[in-house]
Amino acid sequence: MLPLERRKTEKVDIAKPLEAFIKNQYSAQAAQDHLEALNNFQQMREDVRNIQDRNDATKDLLYRYYGTLQSVELRFPIGENHVRISFPWYDSFKNRKTALFSIHFEKTSILYNIGVTLAQMGTLQNRTTSDGLKAACQNFQQAAGVFELLKEELEKHPQPNVPDLSTECINMYINLMLGQAQECFAEKALKDNMNPSIVAKLAAQASSFYETAGNVLSSPVLSAVIPKHWPAQVGLRAAVQKASSEMSYATAMGKNDEYGQQVGRLHNAVFILEEAKKKHKSYFTSVPADLQQLFATQQANAARLLQAAEKENDTIYHETVPQIGALASIEGKAMVKPTPVSLESLMLPSDRDPFRNLVPFAVTEKLSIYQERKDQLLRDDFRQIEELNQLAIGSLSSMNLPGAIEALESPSGVPAPLLEKMKTVKSEGGARLILDFVDTLNKLAEEDQNLLNQSAKILDDEEQDDEAMRSQYSQRWSRTPSHTLTANLRQELAKFRGNIDHARKSDGYVLKKFQEHQQYVVKLTGSPQDIQGMIPSGNAPVGSNPYANALKQSLALLDRMIAQRATLKTELSNLASRDDPTAKLLANIGVTGDEEVYASELEKYTPLQSQLRQTFDEQGSLLDRIVQENAAFVESKNGDRSGAEREAIMQQLNTAFKVYTDLKSNLREGIQFYTNFQEILRQFMRKCEDFAFARKTEKTDLVREIQHQSSAMPQQYPPQHGGYPPQQGYPQPPSGAYPGGYAQPPPTNYYPQYGAQQGYPPQQPQPPQGQPPQGIPGGWQPNMQPVYQQPGQFQPGYNPYPPKR
Repeated sequence: MLPLERRKTEKVDIAKPLEAFIKNQYSAQAAQDHLEALNNFQQMREDVRNIQDRNDATKDLLYRYYGTLQSVELRFPIGENHVRISFPWYDSFKNRKTALFSIHFEKTSILYNIGVTLAQMGTLQNRTTSDGLKAACQNFQQAAGVFELLKEELEKHPQPNVPDLSTECINMYINLMLGQAQECFAEKALKDNMNPSIVAKLAAQASSFYETAGNVLSSPVLSAVIPKHWPAQVGLRAAVQKASSEMSYATAMGKNDEYGQQVGRLHNAVFILEEAKKKHKSYFTSVPADLQQLFATQQANAARLLQAAEKENDTIYHETVPQIGALASIEGKAMVKPTPVSLESLMLPSDRDPFRNLVPFAVTEKLSIYQERKDQLLRDDFRQIEELNQLAIGSLSSMNLPGAIEALESPSGVPAPLLEKMKTVKSEGGARLILDFVDTLNKLAEEDQNLLNQSAKILDDEEQDDEAMRSQYSQRWSRTPSHTLTANLRQELAKFRGNIDHARKSDGYVLKKFQEHQQYVVKLTGSPQDIQGMIPSGNAPVGSNPYANALKQSLALLDRMIAQRATLKTELSNLASRDDPTAKLLANIGVTGDEEVYASELEKYTPLQSQLRQTFDEQGSLLDRIVQENAAFVESKNGDRSGAEREAIMQQLNTAFKVYTDLKSNLREGIQFYTNFQEILRQFMRKCEDFAFARKTEKTDLVREIQHQSSAMPQQYPPQHGGYPPQQGYPQPPSGAYPGGYAQPPPTNYYPQYGAQQGYPPQQPQPPQGQPPQGIPGGWQPNMQPVYQQPGQFQPGYNPYPPKR
């Protein structure tokens, strides 16, 4: 087997650029929330870089890293002009370094290493045992499948001037893997003593795969970079398998008494091996020792078998031996093929994707559209299930079925079917179970409503705060109004309210149905003696009634139909809970119309819906048949109405059991809905909190900017200030009706420096027009002597605004 080696890489910082992108495109909180995931992703790449082993753990690590890369590719625009992360890789032939700002380069390198790891695992299997041969065969086919996927990816994202990622190299690997897998199959057939003609065809196909791989190795792209002994190694393996094919075919010819053909085939086997050794003699000693030993053994076996066959033919049979050129080629039979691998199969499940919450808003809107369509599709089907089930129950109740049948079969006592139903209800808790479900349902609904109210309050409080700041700062409050930015969030909020309102209406319907039948549900949890006391005995004869038997068969068919609907409903619900088209919508951005994705994704529900609708179509004709059979059954009782009361009570109990069963299912679905919806609402509330936090940060920055602008602008002051700002700590000039501008006569002690006097304080000289007040260089003191002080250094008790004369 060729010693394939993995590509090698260097350490790369991928966490910081991705963190910066999250912070810029989403929020600082989102970046913080994903910090652990980013660090784990960084560490995973380091683990991939330092891989040493060739086992399942290594394979699983590579698959997990590749799946994470797919998630990263969908969410981060890694490239030279966007999120700049350079991925350096060394090719596996010449160890030449290539570094590209391309996640496709990273992905193709990882796919390459997955294929190589699977090939290495195949070579390590113990091929001396049947289990080892089988395991090796599977490994090689899996490797071929990975290389097939790699070839498809390279066609979409070619990596020029990288020899081990060239189309020629990958094609060579595919054929090499298939040759090795086919060889394992041929060895297993030989060990199991299968028909020699079949073994011949298996070995011939292995040789064909090797020959194709050898031809590609001689191409100009590969011949200059691959190890020189590789063509010899592949060529010698092809020769060994071809010779093995001829030898097995010779054995088959001998069993068919075609001795001349037998000798001719053995001649050809010897010739094939001799020619191969001549062709690759320069590198024969460079190939692995086990291959040299295998080749020598095959040569010895071919020579030995030829010698024996020639001797036998010459001495006994004397058949003509055909020339080698006249021998027909042995048709190969391929028993191996690449194990299919798709990109979808390598994607991480949604619950294991560390970046599943990083979804652009545009994609979130598309998800909402898809979710609404899916929900509407299921609502329509589930509503029809409920309507048809209730129609069936109502129709049977109007005919006292199956109570009338049970009353006929058991004219006294409690019928066995009813006892079974009582046992089921009692073991499950009966009415108490339903009430517990209702209590749980109401608590969950209240919690969901509270989450929704909290989310609404977050948006309302932020909007009120924004309006208050807009009122305070007027035109300077230049940011986008909250109601514009929250339009989509408000729309989601309204949709969620609608969902809860609709669910609460359904809850009310379920509760009403329970209250209508609660009395008989409670009775089903009683003792058989209690029920027997309720049910009067009938006078109908016990015996076989052919009309009753036909009716019972139709009723059983209806029960199976209703049970099938319940199963299909559960399967549809489970399918819907796993349905997450996020990855496809992310991958579809700017590619095709979203309607195609919606339609394609909804198609997965079609098979189950078809089965469901078949039951819808069949119910009408079945109920018609039950009506006709019931009419014949009633007529067969010859008008005996003695058991009518018994039938009616038994029918009420049967109906109560059906209602009880439906209520359990409905309430469990409701509890599941509110539980799942709670997570959706929590995510929505976090989204609202992130928005409010971002707006709060934006508000702080804008307030700081406005204050900075205000402090840098010159202010205009009224004339009474002399064109200067008032000084802190001194009264401002009054403005009122009284002299001096006061609104009322000032108190006599208003100016304590002048003493308590009646009337107004003594008039002080006015500063000359245009002169600044005291406290400014060139200011005035009460004695009108000019002084020059530093700003803020006022004389105690000075009034800079003396009253007017």
